[in-house]
Amino acid sequence: MYQSLSPRDQALVSQGQIRPGMSMDAVWLARGKPDQKIPNNMDGRATETWVYLRYETPPSYGGPYSYGPFDWSYIPPKFVHPSRGVTFANGRVVFFRYLTPP
Repeated sequence: MYQSLSPRDQALVSQGQIRPGMSMDAVWLARGKPDQKIPNNMDGRATETWVYLRYETPPSYGGPYSYGPFDWSYIPPKFVHPSRGVTFANGRVVFFRYLTPP
């Protein structure tokens, strides 16, 4: 799959970057499998948005049942944030965005 990309896209994929017009295969190689795929319509044409999530564990905050950093019974919660979104039309990138956590 990588060999079928243009030299420009091979260079971008190697750096984990994407560009408008890039193929779905190239984005998959650059970013990996998306956590969510959302079908939609944009101006009457079918689109698909890939969403990549970021999982964040907050630092230990010493809750009521915590006995410090060596309390092995404490399992901190994980917060999920969308971190990136890429929208495709006709199999090509038409929009991408880096999202910030709330």
